Amino acid sequence: MIIPKRDAKEYGAVHIDNYLTFTGFCKKVSSDEICKVDVYIDAKKIDTIEANQAIENIENIYDIHGHGFVFELDEKYFNKSHLLEFKATENNEELVNSGIQTIDKNHKKFNEYRLLHSLNNIDEEKIKDMYCKDAIGFLATEENLNNKDFIKYINELYIMFPSVTFKAFYFNDNQKALTKNIFINTIDRFELIIPTSLYDISSNVEIYLFNAVNRDNFKFVYINLTYLCKDILTVRFLENNNNLSINNQTQYPHPRLSAKLKSCGFRSESNNVYKVIFDEQIAKLNLNSLNEDDNYAKFDHFNKIEYALQSNDFTNNYFKANRLNREILLEDPI
Repeated sequence: MIIPKRDAKEYGAVHIDNYLTFTGFCKKVSSDEICKVDVYIDAKKIDTIEANQAIENIENIYDIHGHGFVFELDEKYFNKSHLLEFKATENNEELVNSGIQTIDKNHKKFNEYRLLHSLNNIDEEKIKDMYCKDAIGFLATEENLNNKDFIKYINELYIMFPSVTFKAFYFNDNQKALTKNIFINTIDRFELIIPTSLYDISSNVEIYLFNAVNRDNFKFVYINLTYLCKDILTVRFLENNNNLSINNQTQYPHPRLSAKLKSCGFRSESNNVYKVIFDEQIAKLNLNSLNEDDNYAKFDHFNKIEYALQSNDFTNNYFKANRLNREILLEDPI
């Protein structure tokens, strides 16, 4: 929370989201009138924006409602570092945390920030049909590459699915070299790609692997692919679920999901949401019916990928089920 200066008429603050996107707030003292904020690059005013948005993290930090703003740095300023300042339009008061040195294209995290920045402007129609047949992708960050269980999992998939190409999405030269070193004996089936936007990932995978211990920022890559791309199966790698059965997992989806799925054309009569989603498609593939006592990790990490690679309908059904579950949660959170 910020306490305004004694004689202040307006006050506010700005935060760095990813050095390419910035969020903040500006508010009049004792008034809910909408404020404006002037944005300066190297002491030159380049924009005036309204502080009229509801931004959850800003509201939680400063105990305000509304009065938020988002500023996205234009690509023409990526060439070098600049001094970025935010000032209240009415009184030219600089916001708290203002005076930010931006990064340039040579910064070691620039590519990472650029991908995260792209998540702010996704064309849902454009991305909906994007995918690449027989391709499994993952983020080749140091965090993932140093996780022995995650690397073991990728190597197991490499053996299990010999016709699949692996896409390693990296952000800097160190990650590229580390990927080549770790997969030195199997690199012939790997493509190494710097993703400049979410489209670079969605257009290159049919299966996207997400390590659940990843930093929070990257979870939004997984979330967007899950809910926006109907032909991509997202698989969340969980290290500690080896003792769980499929039946144990029914507690996680919304309790109304099974009934909602049936009303939308899923024909299974089971009360287990996973059987409702998958049984019909598994039968079409002439594979064994889903056993609720089967190990969930094996099913989630391997069987789902096998089914998805064999049938696009399987992935489409999983996509529809995920969308329905999200709609229900928005209407009626657990």
